[in-house]
Amino acid sequence: MNQKLLQKQLARLASDRWARRGVRMLLRSAWLGLSVWSLALGGHLLFGWSLNYPLLQAIVLGCIALGAALLLLRPPMKPHDVAQRLDQRFGLKEEMTTAIELPIEGRPRGIEAYLLNRAHHDTFQIQRDIRSRQRFPWAELATLVALLLLAVGLVLTVNLEQVGSLEATPLPLPPLVAPGDLPPPPQSFPPQPPVGQQGNQEPVPGSGGEGETEGVSYDSGNAQQAMTTLADALRDLSITRPAAEALDRGDAAGAAQRLRELADQADQLSPETRGELADSLRDASREMSMTHPELAGQLRNSAAGLHDPQQADRALDDLATAIEQLGPQQQQTAQVPPSAQNSGSEQAPETDENEAIPQDWREPEQRTGPGGGASNAPSPPGERRERSEPSERLNVEGVPLELESDTPDHAPVEDDGDEGEEAPSDSGPGTRQFVQSGEALDDTEVQAGADPLRIPMDLRDVVQEYFSPPQ
Repeated sequence: MNQKLLQKQLARLASDRWARRGVRMLLRSAWLGLSVWSLALGGHLLFGWSLNYPLLQAIVLGCIALGAALLLLRPPMKPHDVAQRLDQRFGLKEEMTTAIELPIEGRPRGIEAYLLNRAHHDTFQIQRDIRSRQRFPWAELATLVALLLLAVGLVLTVNLEQVGSLEATPLPLPPLVAPGDLPPPPQSFPPQPPVGQQGNQEPVPGSGGEGETEGVSYDSGNAQQAMTTLADALRDLSITRPAAEALDRGDAAGAAQRLRELADQADQLSPETRGELADSLRDASREMSMTHPELAGQLRNSAAGLHDPQQADRALDDLATAIEQLGPQQQQTAQVPPSAQNSGSEQAPETDENEAIPQDWREPEQRTGPGGGASNAPSPPGERRERSEPSERLNVEGVPLELESDTPDHAPVEDDGDEGEEAPSDSGPGTRQFVQSGEALDDTEVQAGADPLRIPMDLRDVVQEYFSPPQ
């Protein structure tokens, strides 16, 4: 046994110790970096911390590099240092150190051979004891694997959350067609003829303003139906009921203002309230998906945005903008072009003024006498009065009001001579007519019966309220 073999054994012990220590240090450095990574992801999920992936990657790599640097700064021990460490550790009384320091030339003899053999035997026993006691660092490896699985799971969770938030982010609603961008209505009626030929012009079949009016009313009905559907969706919650009432009145701008005021307080809404409002908006979007697909898409986007507390205010603002743009569109479609109205009025057949006035509202001079002819004689002064244009009768059943006259139906007529005589009158009261015969008229007063259409002052309010259309 020579010193070179002993030095190799001691160097082997030093390298094995350095390798075991290096593996353990690198494993610990790796799971320390993964711990920082997992802590950052957990804070993002629980407390909403902002993530900086390049910084986290730099921290993980820095931990591993720090462990490798510490390992390189402490290289394997030299054989002489190993011998001293073994003497101190096992109490060999400098036996290993003396054997490694002997100036042996040639073949060792005597005490030199004994020391070398004893040092070799002790080194072999130490190596066998280390192999039996030292194990692979399974604890550090298991910790690293567990933290790696945890980090991967947190990364997947964060990515799924970001994908869900991107899907829930409402897309901007494309602007509705402004009234100024609408194409002009088709010219479905002929141009106006000269003034002298207007009376001879006949209406063209199928080109009147009635068809255009019906088409515009259809669009206006769709817009009004959309506002009604929105009002029904917003009426269920107390926080959106003012906006629903504004939509019921047709005030789209007022409803949008109410929703913007609610958007300013969106952070104070509970998740249950936001969820109920989102469900109502989804129901409304399904109802109007055929008539207003753009508005239905905005309702779906707003409903998705309400589930995210950070996107609730933006969702309400977008909904208010859509409702505010729906108002001008409803007003534009609800208006009938004046040219269509003029065309319809020109093509309407001329009717007699007497046919449009009810029989009971006609002037006495327009009524027919018993002989079947109309009397054009002027009515007596007592029957002349100014009368406003009668309003349209209501299709409701009413109680007839009986008006009594203070004077008899046939009042005597005074005349100077026998030339004037009373003409036969209609069977109704107050329809007396006079036929004047003779050469000349005098200044004698002619008395007639009371006007049956005259309404007493104390009953005028009742009659006016009865014939007035409902407000």
